[in-house]
Amino acid sequence: MKKRKNKKLLLVDLSIPRNIEGNISSISGVDLVSIDGLKDLVNKNYKKRKSETEKAKKIIDNHISDFDSWISSRQLRTSILSIKKQVKKLIEINSYPKKTNGIAVSNNGKSPKEKSNFDKIHSKLSDHLVRRIRIASNDGKDKNALNIIKKIFDENYYSIQVFSGGYNLGDSISKYVNEKYLGDSIYFYFETPNYKVRIGKYKSKIEAEKKLKEIKKEFKSAFVFKPSK
Repeated sequence: MKKRKNKKLLLVDLSIPRNIEGNISSISGVDLVSIDGLKDLVNKNYKKRKSETEKAKKIIDNHISDFDSWISSRQLRTSILSIKKQVKKLIEINSYPKKTNGIAVSNNGKSPKEKSNFDKIHSKLSDHLVRRIRIASNDGKDKNALNIIKKIFDENYYSIQVFSGGYNLGDSISKYVNEKYLGDSIYFYFETPNYKVRIGKYKSKIEAEKKLKEIKKEFKSAFVFKPSK
């Protein structure tokens, strides 16, 4: 080592049995790498990777759980939209009972203060109902409770389905029809085994079929259907 001017010396011994004595590494400046040492290093790295794999599995499981909850909660979407709409209609009718030709109409010209109060009442009531149905249906996971909620709150209507398939394409179509058909309600949801996109809530089949003629110009496979309750 003196001749090397104390420069470090790395010795690699991959033979079995060893050609270099193990205690040579006790000499200052000499490092020895052997088969046994490499095995220890590999085992150490394997244990480390395995522990990280377990952490990764937990992260994935958490995301899967969150995704399952999101999918289940989507089952409540139509009921939630219907609740908010019906609450708004009830508040307007009872808060602004002005009549035109004997027919009650909402007051679109209400003052900023009235509008603020209206929005607060609407938000408070609808949010309360939404929280209650989420609890009652276990966030959409309890199918029996979900069916009852749909019967109570979902309206009787016709809709037009324009897509059924994978998430990415469904998401793109949903965004496109949202911009294209501004006056209609757009629904993007999961119904086993596919994601679906549908347009509108029409009171009659005739009204829905009239709209279908326009939609079929772009979506040839679109069709009218009556959502089951």
